[in-house]
Amino acid sequence: MDAGFVALAFSFCAAMAMIGNQDVVAFGYVSGKECVVHAYVGDSHGETVTINEHSIGIEMLESGAVVHIDDLRFVIAKTEGI
Repeated sequence: MDAGFVALAFSFCAAMAMIGNQDVVAFGYVSGKECVVHAYVGDSHGETVTINEHSIGIEMLESGAVVHIDDLRFVIAKTEGI
């Protein structure tokens, strides 16, 4: 992972990751003290999916990503690996 996981609303979690040479968002849910990743997602280009009755979309930025959950937005910064 390129950044630590960020806890989001509704027990979702997300972090920046790389697959090959492409930036993506590792997306999952919080279980106890851990984030269980279920998907690696690129830019959703304004489209959303419904997970647990929540509308979710990803907007990739040059320096990170914006995760949209319902009417909330969270920014995840792209950082250097440790």
